[in-house]
Amino acid sequence: MSHAKVWLVLFIAILPTTGWAQEVEGDPEPGSELRVLYDRVRPAVVRIAAGPAYGSGFVVGDGSRVVSAWHVVSMTDTIWIQTQDGGEHQATVERFDRKADVVVLELAEPLADVTPLVLSPDVPRVGDTLYAVGHPLVMAEGPQGRHEGLLEWSLTAGMVSVVGEQQIQTTVSLQPGNSGGPVFDGAGRVVGVAVERAGDFGLARKVDVVADLMASDDLPRRRPRVQPRLALGFGPSWLPEAGENRRFHFTLSTDLGIEIDHKLGLAVRADMGFLTNREEREAGRMGRQARLGLMVGPLFQTRPRSFGSQSIRFQPYFFAGLGVGANGTKSQTFEFLDPDCDPSLGPCEYDMAETKSWDRSYFPVLGGGLRLDLGGMFIDFGGTVSPLDPEGTATFGINFGVMAGRP
Repeated sequence: MSHAKVWLVLFIAILPTTGWAQEVEGDPEPGSELRVLYDRVRPAVVRIAAGPAYGSGFVVGDGSRVVSAWHVVSMTDTIWIQTQDGGEHQATVERFDRKADVVVLELAEPLADVTPLVLSPDVPRVGDTLYAVGHPLVMAEGPQGRHEGLLEWSLTAGMVSVVGEQQIQTTVSLQPGNSGGPVFDGAGRVVGVAVERAGDFGLARKVDVVADLMASDDLPRRRPRVQPRLALGFGPSWLPEAGENRRFHFTLSTDLGIEIDHKLGLAVRADMGFLTNREEREAGRMGRQARLGLMVGPLFQTRPRSFGSQSIRFQPYFFAGLGVGANGTKSQTFEFLDPDCDPSLGPCEYDMAETKSWDRSYFPVLGGGLRLDLGGMFIDFGGTVSPLDPEGTATFGINFGVMAGRP
């Protein structure tokens, strides 16, 4: 082989290790641009817990406002958001459009170290690539077990399928939990708010609704939310001024009422107490006390111990109504069917009759108490007294029970 051929072979062999190879190594690796986009959008996406509902949202404006879907927060006024770094903040509804299913929440102060997302002035076109970051299928405390570390701040991608007058149909995967999260383009600009899933497609509300809400000086008037409530309870009650053997009763209670905006509770309460002393009952003596009236009081809710955990709600209340006290005796009489039958000579047929004698009193009652509500269970501490006879009609008790009808 000639010297020229040898040098040519050596040049070809070392070519990949020279500057040409270094230039190739300096090119962006596949997917790096998408990771940069994700890292820029992710801090502005939040989790939302609103009573029994959970969803997503994103920070806009000066960092003190969060956009989400109205149906995520519509069931309660107690709204908490969680940022990507684990911070928790309470939010209030500032503006909303019920038909568009969009809400703007307000925070007490802007979120630090969070760059708000920008709303796109352009409407995407069919075929454009879109992305979403949210919390699909995430409820309560978050993913557990084999799903731990997944599903939160999850990125999905797709394209624009069709653009409607109010919404954008996209192949971006949107699941329950994504509601309220941002749907954005490759520049990180929000083009829609995730609101619904239709089969394999996701639907996002156009962001012009958000822009109109934030620019409007007129806040929409929200009608008070009225929620029915039914509570069934039982527990002991104590009548301090009653006879020594008649002070303790077993009480059953029923409350039927409404809650207004989860801030005020109104209910009609009926309860009945029965004498618990066994010796008294066996001796034929009876005792009852019943109350029927209206209870009213404000509703308060504590901050959850951790995001998604159950908070405790409490209601101090006032009670006014009518009470009925009854003490009685029960006796039995025997009457022979044959007046001439002599029981000393053998058994005689007879009829047995039971008679009850009641001494009833009616009186107005005033009182109050405190109800603690944890989910569908409650504990109620309360008492009543009659202004006409405070010594003879005072009652104190504790009730345990279940509550239905509250979301």
